[in-house]
Amino acid sequence: MLKKAKSVKVEHNLTVCQPDIALLDQEANVFAVIEVVVTHKPDGKVLNYYKENNIILVQLNLASDEDILDLENKIARPDSVALCFKPCCKTCGQILQKKVMQIIDGPCWKCDTWIKVAIIPRSPSEPVLGPLTALTPRSFTKEEIAFAGSKGVFIKAGYSKPVNDKYIVNSCNECGASIADSYLLTHFIHPAANGRFKAETFEIGYDCDHCRWKNEK
Repeated sequence: MLKKAKSVKVEHNLTVCQPDIALLDQEANVFAVIEVVVTHKPDGKVLNYYKENNIILVQLNLASDEDILDLENKIARPDSVALCFKPCCKTCGQILQKKVMQIIDGPCWKCDTWIKVAIIPRSPSEPVLGPLTALTPRSFTKEEIAFAGSKGVFIKAGYSKPVNDKYIVNSCNECGASIADSYLLTHFIHPAANGRFKAETFEIGYDCDHCRWKNEK
């Protein structure tokens, strides 16, 4: 757990609660909290929040002065540890992260018909700033392509003469024009981030950040 922690915050505001200590991962997401309980234990609402957001709860109950004096041993042997297990990658063993697909509405560069395009952000909570922060259809699985299609995205095989490369690409369902990844970033992703285009986000399961992205760099 400590290996995953990249920062620690005291009384970090999680909207529904402020745990005594919060451990954050490299994406600044809280994955574990430590609650030091003197009189009031976390209530049901707080416990449900931790469970729904896959946050590990480590609870230290201080019932007497002896417990305070023996704090070092209490930390080593907490009164309770509530683990919210996420599935692990069968290849590398790392914990899988939530995977989302973003569907963006925007105009085709060729015929101006409004179309839908699909991307998979590397981090659901971070903005897409460049090619290494989102997957495009060329890296989608068959299941991801099918899901995008069910939401109105037209994905087809494309071909690049300069590099003699075949690939899968977002396309216009009216004129068939391919939406290149570079065009996707500047003419769909950035306008959507600025609120100019409609964008919908769908949870589509879990992904291994390590295995999925090591070949994308």
